[in-house]
Amino acid sequence: MNEMITPPIEIGASRTGVRRRDPSRARRHYVDDAKTLLQQRFRERLRLDDVARALHVSTFHLCRLFKEETGMPIHRYLNQLRLHHALRELVQGETELAELAMAVGFSCQSHFTTAFRKEFGVSPGEARRRARDRRLAQGMPGRPLIPT
Repeated sequence: MNEMITPPIEIGASRTGVRRRDPSRARRHYVDDAKTLLQQRFRERLRLDDVARALHVSTFHLCRLFKEETGMPIHRYLNQLRLHHALRELVQGETELAELAMAVGFSCQSHFTTAFRKEFGVSPGEARRRARDRRLAQGMPGRPLIPT
């Protein structure tokens, strides 16, 4: 009798002997790559299928993986990224709100204002006023601008 004996397959190896990728690691890589892409291009008008295509994965699969790994949908992550950059720019300069909204990737100021208020609890104008008041109250070292 000539029986064919197949060697045992170790966990993580395929029948060809090539190790398969750890699924949880592959998931993290897709999500990490998506985050990196969003951080690099958040100012652009991004579409979900463009992100998925850049990562060579289906939009459905990317959305599902992203939500499972981060606890939030891609769109929410992108909006938070945009809003946090806007907050930094808002408190540092005197950029018009409409310009700032467009510069960080929002299509209109009203959507920007609504999202900003939802994220931070105040309007962009109020955040700017509070930051300006805080700077004025701190004044220059050794020389307060506001008498106490």
